[in-house]
Amino acid sequence: NRRANQLAHYLRRQGVGPEVLVGLAVERSLEMVVGVLAILKAGGGYVPLDPDYPPARLEFMLRDSRATVLLTQERFATIGSGYGGLILCLDRDQNLWSGCSVENPVSDICPENLAFLIYTSGSSGTPKGVAVPHRVCVNRMHVESEPFQKDEVLCIKTSLNFIDSVWEMFSAWTNGLPARLISSGQMQDPVLLIEALAEARVTRLVLVPSFLRALLESGQPLLQKLPCLKHWISSGEPLPSDLSRSFAQQLPGRILTNLYGTSEIWDATRCDSRQRRPEEGLPIGQPIGNCQVYVLDRRLRPTSIGIPGELYVGGEGLARGYHHRADLTAERFLPNPFSSEPGARLYRTGDRVRWVPDGQLEYLGRFDHQIKVR
Repeated sequence: NRRANQLAHYLRRQGVGPEVLVGLAVERSLEMVVGVLAILKAGGGYVPLDPDYPPARLEFMLRDSRATVLLTQERFATIGSGYGGLILCLDRDQNLWSGCSVENPVSDICPENLAFLIYTSGSSGTPKGVAVPHRVCVNRMHVESEPFQKDEVLCIKTSLNFIDSVWEMFSAWTNGLPARLISSGQMQDPVLLIEALAEARVTRLVLVPSFLRALLESGQPLLQKLPCLKHWISSGEPLPSDLSRSFAQQLPGRILTNLYGTSEIWDATRCDSRQRRPEEGLPIGQPIGNCQVYVLDRRLRPTSIGIPGELYVGGEGLARGYHHRADLTAERFLPNPFSSEPGARLYRTGDRVRWVPDGQLEYLGRFDHQIKVR
């Protein structure tokens, strides 16, 4: 915290403040933690730049975001080749801010100010920068389905370029919990990851279904090796029924939660294995706190139970929109016809869903036939 405060004060001197973006190209490390906290403490918003991404993609993100400063580590400094802003290496240039105050800086941010700008995968075209304000993050941190206990341990393993990383970091920090940093090498090997989780006695884990499958098929006795890991959270991809059945067989008594969300709406709905037997498959569930969901037809009329329609999401989970893409923002973030609140919007997800009789939402696929290759 002292190191983050010193860097934050230095960033303030470089003009970082509300609505100012700072690029962050680091591996999962203590420098990453310092960088994220320092940018937010200075009042700015961070732009995650995964060093493993192709150079052309990183150059595009830096250029498109118009970040005024780039924080990185010395071995990744070439990411900024051709970048015209200020480049600071968190491991090499510490002497520049080592004399700054260690006290918490006072920023002038409000709930609508930008916390981070996260780029989509670009699977439907050019990557888009999703502008996420602080209110979205605060709301998400306060609507956990299972309150954290004081003896819990979390882990930080997701690339900063994916929104689940925000949950991993701030669930720990806002609840005063320890978090184990998982290296890229451990993430590439299910056995190494299981060992790291076991050693740290991690109690809650969020991961994409494809990685959950890799852990379940690793041949490791997960129930014996991970006795502390009570809460397993699936996010980022559809959760197949066979995978939830396999989870129930290998990890009886553990809670499996299926979360639905995107960068534009973070998490909007959820269902866990206490609401529906995982052997039957877990739907995407019901809206989380301060979010509203609607299943609408082509004329934006609500559909009946069992009738497929497109999923629209409103409420406090919505991002501000797409960075420098007013046309696309207007296309995807529509005025909410079901709300009397001025300026209320709905995000058009492009996902095909339906209500089922028990009040849960069932995911049926995409309207635009997106596919993911490897």
